[in-house]
Amino acid sequence: MNGRPWTQDDTATLHALHKTHADHEIARKTGHHADTVQRRRAALGLDPYVRVRYATFLELPAASLAAIRQAARVAA
Repeated sequence: MNGRPWTQDDTATLHALHKTHADHEIARKTGHHADTVQRRRAALGLDPYVRVRYATFLELPAASLAAIRQAARVAA
């Protein structure tokens, strides 16, 4: 704990950024530790930000799809 109290501005920042930024990024912006941000976010009932690079298999690069097909054939 760094001794810095959680403010209403910090709460507003958390509400504004929790869908687009990870806890450690919000922590950097508010001056709190990432664990503190995670606990506060959870206490407020806010979902964590989950970074998704590819939403479907069709969005994967062709080389990745080929590797997945090959691995599935080897496993079978």
